[in-house]
Amino acid sequence: VKTYTRGDYRYTETSHYVVRRNIDAEFNRIPLDSSIKMDDNLMGMLEPFDYNGLQNFEMGYLSGYMAEKFNYSSQDLIEKAKKQAKDGAYNIAVREIKGYSTVNVKHRVERADSTKIEYSLLPVWLYKYTYKGKEYVFAMNGQTGKVVGKPPVSTSKAVIVFLTLFI
Repeated sequence: VKTYTRGDYRYTETSHYVVRRNIDAEFNRIPLDSSIKMDDNLMGMLEPFDYNGLQNFEMGYLSGYMAEKFNYSSQDLIEKAKKQAKDGAYNIAVREIKGYSTVNVKHRVERADSTKIEYSLLPVWLYKYTYKGKEYVFAMNGQTGKVVGKPPVSTSKAVIVFLTLFI
């Protein structure tokens, strides 16, 4: 989109282009939350995890901790992984289209192949508490220490802070 002025008139010139992208992307070890109780968005925000350090499971790892058994079938997880892979490839393709003010996707063909599922117990610590009748959840990635969650906000305290900073 180009805008220019000639005399008393302002012109906007819009050029349209057909851009094709062919993306061949390979995704390995797409992390998926297999627990119904764990919020998928919360789990997604905890990434990345280091899969190089995975070890065979032993019951001693859970000594003194609570863990939840997976709730989804392999087929459910494969469909989730395929969707995540397709979305990832689409985002790569759109990100690679540069130099245009807008991009409108008219046609999208996707194919995702899946080979296998590996169940892993990843180190995630959860902290849930109730404040004024509403439940709040915080989660921590046990490898990186990354903490995610939404804390309660006191409206009155936020107004006081705002007014103090404003004054």
